[in-house]
Amino acid sequence: MASHISSPGGAPWEGVAAEQARQRAHADRLIVSGFADGLHDAADIARRGADQIGYAKSKVLDAVGAAEAAGFTVREDFSVASPATGSQAGRAARQVQAPVLAADIRTRFGQLVGLDYRVADEIISATESFGDITLVDFKRAPADGPSDPPEPGCGYGSYHYGYQFSTGEGWTKEQIMSEIQTHFNNYFTFTSDAGELVTGVKINLEGPFGENEPVQVTAIAADSFSFVSHPGHNEGAGRVIKFSIVPAADNPVPGRLNWELRVAVSGPLSRGSLLPGASWLNKGIWQIFADNLDSRLPTRPTQPGLVAF
Repeated sequence: MASHISSPGGAPWEGVAAEQARQRAHADRLIVSGFADGLHDAADIARRGADQIGYAKSKVLDAVGAAEAAGFTVREDFSVASPATGSQAGRAARQVQAPVLAADIRTRFGQLVGLDYRVADEIISATESFGDITLVDFKRAPADGPSDPPEPGCGYGSYHYGYQFSTGEGWTKEQIMSEIQTHFNNYFTFTSDAGELVTGVKINLEGPFGENEPVQVTAIAADSFSFVSHPGHNEGAGRVIKFSIVPAADNPVPGRLNWELRVAVSGPLSRGSLLPGASWLNKGIWQIFADNLDSRLPTRPTQPGLVAF
């Protein structure tokens, strides 16, 4: 526009209005150039951060692989279990080695999380002024009105995953969700200060390193429940986190039903939603929830009036 403003449509344009238009176009060009420079800087930060996080992730996986190669089992919470085989002296030696390996894995994972946070803070700092860009509006647009919160699973910074688990044939998705809502701490990835979910209640979840992850229960349905994150949560405030249960496509094991735990997250851009390694971390975190459902749900529902025969 700045290049062609003097000859719109190919015909020379002169006069007071033409000069004002040239000045405005030139001013906007300077704004856009600065904005582009800022985007390039933010992209460089993101690329460097992704490389650093990739390296830190590989160090975690190396430690896990070394422990497993030595015959140990690494659990989802990064604790290390030693095999109950071999001589008594061998078992005793492995019991001493197990906490050392676990401490090394947890240290490397803590470094990975800390690096994630640092890179995210740098990206936020580099992009915090992007929303302030204002160009000349030759045709005024109507003012923005209030909008509803974003639906889970949409928009930049969102993610959604599906996890398989199975139950006995007596379960329905409504019964599974009722069991989760009633005995929340038995199944969820993180323990909370509330064992049962109640709409509108704020609960404090305990993160993998004992940190507080505050959320509020915003909705409970027959086959789903939703949180909104509060300040202090690792994903930032105002993030919508929805969990739902749906039947899986097939049931290959006789006597077992396959289900899918769906997790959808969206909301304002924040530290957690900008992390270059967030996708990998979040995917593993919610896998624990599905694994708990697979291993801890009773063979048959226990809710009064819902027992299948």
